[in-house]
Amino acid sequence: MTYLLKSSVKKRKPLRFSILLLVFFGVVLIGLRLIGPLEKRGALYTVATPFWKISDFVLEKTTAMRAAFASKEILEKENKTLRLEKESFLFEWLYIDKIKAENEELKRMLGREKPEEVLAAVLSGPPESAYDTLVIDAGLSLGFQKGNLVLSGVSAIGVLEEVYKHTSLVRLFSSSGTSLPARFGTSDLRVQMYGKGGGNFEISLPKDMEAEIGENIFLPGMDNYLLATIETITDKDTEAFKTLLLRSEITLSTVRFVTVVPQVFVPPRLEL
Repeated sequence: MTYLLKSSVKKRKPLRFSILLLVFFGVVLIGLRLIGPLEKRGALYTVATPFWKISDFVLEKTTAMRAAFASKEILEKENKTLRLEKESFLFEWLYIDKIKAENEELKRMLGREKPEEVLAAVLSGPPESAYDTLVIDAGLSLGFQKGNLVLSGVSAIGVLEEVYKHTSLVRLFSSSGTSLPARFGTSDLRVQMYGKGGGNFEISLPKDMEAEIGENIFLPGMDNYLLATIETITDKDTEAFKTLLLRSEITLSTVRFVTVVPQVFVPPRLEL
């Protein structure tokens, strides 16, 4: 017995008809746009209006979705970058802490432990006290002596110039006419640094010596106490030396507490 195969032509007709209908309406709508304002087309305008509204709605939503996806992609990239930077900084801090711990342990084994620091409150400072000096509330009763190093955080800011039973006068390194030895943080170059008042310093350096703005200058020794940071460099072609202007990282007028290191003596030299 022979069976006839059913044709699929009839099934395709509705689909083809729908596609042709959509194409027809699309062509009509585009034509109306090109011909002129829709409000002048009477019945055609009435028929076309719903389609235009649907088209505008779909276009608006599609644009908003694209913008949302683009914004999300940008945020994801930024978050990824921030996570990588955070991990990098964390690794660096952990590495620095590890090196510091190993350094302290090595000093302890060699009998060079970090000197004890004694806290003192600032009773007066610029502009109340004499220029570039501080008065603190501790002295001989705590074992302080003339020449003891004075710190603010990790910065070395001066020495004890006069010591009494319960108070002391601190002469700041930036005091005008004061000079002291200093060391570059990157090259270990030793130089002489001169106080210019108000937390400012000056260094004269041969032209062939390298120095960069933002470079830190330290007090020579094992404990790397920060003195100042290079702010400007003046280099004239007619002179053999260049001038470095530096500034302390500490705002002296806002210092409330300092620490004194009784075991460390740094007698600054006064330039007469």
